[in-house]
Amino acid sequence: MKSTLPHESTDSVPSNTVLFKTPEDYLFYIQSMLRMNDNMDMWVKLVSHVDAERFANTATNLPWISEPVCTLDAYGIQVYFDSVQFNKSDVKNLLLTYVKNPAKFDGDTDDTVFESSDSMAEELIKLAIIMATKIVENPRTSVEIQTRPLES
Repeated sequence: MKSTLPHESTDSVPSNTVLFKTPEDYLFYIQSMLRMNDNMDMWVKLVSHVDAERFANTATNLPWISEPVCTLDAYGIQVYFDSVQFNKSDVKNLLLTYVKNPAKFDGDTDDTVFESSDSMAEELIKLAIIMATKIVENPRTSVEIQTRPLES
């Protein structure tokens, strides 16, 4: 899923950092692109919080950042950019590509729409059957059922 996120106005983050709130249906980060005011798009690299500390502006650290980097946390996506070349006012939004939370699937009614393709549904059902048959054991012999014939 793709989404365009406006940045939050926060004064508690370093001067070369902007914070973007993740969408409600956000599950997993794939990639993102930072859009600046002059229609300049820059790919954003995902880094750990330990590595991101090196990119924050401080009284003794003014880093040169060739490509923006970001971290993920409970507050959202925090993006660090080069403060020599850009200001916070230059940052317009973040183009985020992510995996969204799936809708709840209720198989009791006929009006429920499965979000994936029919072939994906068939593969999921096959996998569920294989997993369920591996769990079931024969009480006489205590041996797992052989699932090789089911996998074909």
